[in-house]
Amino acid sequence: MSSLDHPYQRWPAELRVSCTQNGDVRCRLLEHRVAINTVLLRAGLEIIEDHKEAGGVRLAVNDSLVYSDPAWNTSVHWLENPALEYVQDLMADHCCFTAMEVYANAPCPPRVVQALRRSRTLKRLAIYFSDKKKCPADMIALVNSIPSLVELEFKNVYRSFILDKGPLMEEIPQQLKVLDTGRVRMTLEEARAFLWALMRNHTVTDLAVNESVFGAGRRDRGRLFALFVARRDAVLRKLTLFENDFCEDPALWTRLTKALSKATTLTELNVNVKIDLSIFAAVTAEFAQVVRRCKTLQSLQLPRAFVYRTSTIPQHRTMPWIFALWHNRSLRELYISVFGMSEAQFRSLLSVIAKGENLTKVVIQDDHWNVNLGMLSRVIRELGMCDRLHIGRLHIMHIDFQELSKVPELSCVKLERLEVTLDAFRPVLEPLMEYANMFYRPGTPTEITIGCGLLTRQSAFENVLMLLAGSSALTHVHIDFYDHSLEFLCGGCANVFDRVVSALATNSRITVMELPFFPLETTHLDTLCNSAREHRSLTVVKFRSCYREWKQPSADFQAAVMRLQDVVRQNASRMNAAVEYVRGEITADGARAVEELLDHPHLFERVRDEAGVTDAKAKEMVKDAGKSVRNMDIHRFLWLTGVVSQRQALRHDPDAKEFHILDLPVDCWLHIRQFLKIKDVASG
Repeated sequence: MSSLDHPYQRWPAELRVSCTQNGDVRCRLLEHRVAINTVLLRAGLEIIEDHKEAGGVRLAVNDSLVYSDPAWNTSVHWLENPALEYVQDLMADHCCFTAMEVYANAPCPPRVVQALRRSRTLKRLAIYFSDKKKCPADMIALVNSIPSLVELEFKNVYRSFILDKGPLMEEIPQQLKVLDTGRVRMTLEEARAFLWALMRNHTVTDLAVNESVFGAGRRDRGRLFALFVARRDAVLRKLTLFENDFCEDPALWTRLTKALSKATTLTELNVNVKIDLSIFAAVTAEFAQVVRRCKTLQSLQLPRAFVYRTSTIPQHRTMPWIFALWHNRSLRELYISVFGMSEAQFRSLLSVIAKGENLTKVVIQDDHWNVNLGMLSRVIRELGMCDRLHIGRLHIMHIDFQELSKVPELSCVKLERLEVTLDAFRPVLEPLMEYANMFYRPGTPTEITIGCGLLTRQSAFENVLMLLAGSSALTHVHIDFYDHSLEFLCGGCANVFDRVVSALATNSRITVMELPFFPLETTHLDTLCNSAREHRSLTVVKFRSCYREWKQPSADFQAAVMRLQDVVRQNASRMNAAVEYVRGEITADGARAVEELLDHPHLFERVRDEAGVTDAKAKEMVKDAGKSVRNMDIHRFLWLTGVVSQRQALRHDPDAKEFHILDLPVDCWLHIRQFLKIKDVASG
């Protein structure tokens, strides 16, 4: 191909970046990412550094988008998007991509297919599917032809999708290790072909499937999948069973639990499935045998009951679990439903957990209206389990505040997720901050849904703004609105959005912010960017991509998106460095980050989760890291700040008689360190 025929010739000079990847020589693509991402942003994409592969490049769906709107777009205008054409040119011309996230609804020209088939560097691929609910046959053919894939994931936000033609994979590449098909719904013939391909594979260690696969079969449902799980030469370490609808076949679960009990390599099992209430007690008792016999299992998420508020509560079977947990020494995390347990049963089960030291995290998955929250909280506190036992999800309406405030023990129990709905047409909101201090937890993802009816009650809305701006417990926030039709009646919603964003930007404790249905404008993004730069707390921000200016994004809007992302990612990188320092990786960036983020609420939570330790241990680790940074001797300080290249600083002239910084007494140096920070000396 001549230079005039090269597809890059239609783009400006700053976008025409040829691939320079050659052996250890890295491509220069990321050096031009600002200009490139300005174009890719119009398709909801970006190029970033692949932190899992040294020198790698990742083509990704923009991580600030709550929903990947381009994945749902099938209009002719979308398919002719110049940004998509530029993406195709990049994919065809560059062999430096090590990870890709692509849209199944976007065209994939032959030159792109040929380039990906030749690729020896592409290790990870994620495919986003459109609302058409079909996986195109050409995309499946492409997946089967990429020789270097190690991870493959099919994504669909709302529902499962079906295959357009033929089996998903007749042969699974022998180097593939992670395979997520949880959203791919297969026919019986397709599932059988897929399972036999899994049988022949000996490399997949992380697998996700739905009921069309793990329940495949006309008579003996699940028999083939059970054979795969229990085979002698198994290498599977993580298994996720996924299903949107509830399951009601007891024989299927009996067959699967027997097979899982024989697994010899499985360390993590997630059963993200709802079980019909009539068989729930029996099925959960069978999973107890998995815990008792599978000696390698470290994490288990049990199925949940499919419950209506008027359902009759069955008698829970706890004795199998008491025996299983008494004999198991490998399990570290357990996600369980206590639906139907009496206080005596719950106390007996918790007593066994309390006596063992291996199970460090237990999460109750039930909705609070299906269990006696007061009883659970009281027993948890009496047995000293507040640090190890969590409630998975607490969803409360404003009318629940007063009732739940009568459960004082709840204040010591940890929450995995809190969802709050504030409705102006319910009772008064005046004690909102008082209730917030009772229920909100630093580090707990908190979803707050605000009714637009609050516009009719100014005092109530002011209380909500005070909560968003002033609550130190709000660190992970998801804000939603409903009753959007009121915007056409009152005309005041724009002012509401402005004031909510302003309040959130004032709160210096927020680390994760999700605004899925906000019509964000350039001024909002600039406000959040200034807040993230000033407070350095915000490490994740997500918003919807298809409102107002996004429909025809202006240059100012795109620039604001990129500025916000850059600042947020710098904050996240700083937090990552601090976590690694606390866990023992001594670096200049880590020491500087610990010095700046020692009191950050998210630091000890990250350490706790990544190190797999209790709250108390994580806080102790952070405290010790802070002491080591604060009290480091002058030699380490000079080394970490880059003043000297060796850990032991030396005089340039050993015979010099002048006073040298190395001559400072220890107590004098420590006094100086109270005012001298690493960032004051370190470059960058």
